[in-house]
Amino acid sequence: MFNNRQSQLPKQFPTPNTPNLVICVPLGGTKGLSAVISNSIPDIQLNFNGQCFPIYYYEPTERPDTLFGTNDAGLAQIDGYTQRYAITDEILNLAQSRCGNEVTHEDVFFYVYGALHSQSYRERYANELKKELARLPLPENADVFWKCCEIGRELADLHVNYETGVSTIPQRDGAAHELPAPYPLNVHMSKVQGLTDAQLYRVDAKMKLGDKKVKTTIIDSTTGEEKTVEIRVKDGTLRYNKYIAFSGIPEESFRYQVNGRSPLEWLVERYYYRVDKQSQIVDDPNLYSDDPLYIFNLIPRLVALSMRTLELMAQVPDLE
Repeated sequence: MFNNRQSQLPKQFPTPNTPNLVICVPLGGTKGLSAVISNSIPDIQLNFNGQCFPIYYYEPTERPDTLFGTNDAGLAQIDGYTQRYAITDEILNLAQSRCGNEVTHEDVFFYVYGALHSQSYRERYANELKKELARLPLPENADVFWKCCEIGRELADLHVNYETGVSTIPQRDGAAHELPAPYPLNVHMSKVQGLTDAQLYRVDAKMKLGDKKVKTTIIDSTTGEEKTVEIRVKDGTLRYNKYIAFSGIPEESFRYQVNGRSPLEWLVERYYYRVDKQSQIVDDPNLYSDDPLYIFNLIPRLVALSMRTLELMAQVPDLE
């Protein structure tokens, strides 16, 4: 794979063995602020023209026996690189002066991720966030800081580990988060015999979210009068393939969006078999995992992710 514009990524993920977390936010755009965290190299359009802010950066380890060598071990030595915190001591000292000396670099990082999910912040600065990077206040109130930090840790754990359900980003006291189980959706399966799991759960054509017509009342922007119109809304169903369908998807789950779509809508948009007309390169999501139920199992996990994220976003305190 060739990457023409690596930017700062070689300092964030210099080798496959150098762990990191990066918070990806859009650089303006019309879709509003969303934040997503990644533990691997992200695509620039994971969020619109995305900018990534890491918890660590890495520098090549200098040999101590050279003229300009150093014995500074940083946080860790991995694959010939020295791991360092990307959060500056200046912002750490400011956070400690306001919220207590127990504040760590990691606390500041997870505060940022929690605060970026503040609905009141997103609404208050909606116009500014369409034109520029998010700028967050550092609260004077320590309770606000610690609440955002707590929520940010759980959101990060959920967003990184939703596929497995295994917590790897602990609470501040070291305890694991209890990540949500797959959402209990209804599964409708045709009675078929003689198919392997690979055949039964294979996705070829694009999946389809069901919708329905409903009537609603709006205000005519020209006349100012009320009028009734028909709109299409999700009906809670998903056609997975010709054998399988889901129902019982909560309408609320579509409210949580990253880069303009809910996680389930991104799955529907991206996960299907296709061949590029010019290059003849095959994109087959069925090969993303050795588990033939991988895509099937993602669906209830993504719904659970959305529902829990919305619950946590509702708990983020007002930043001002």
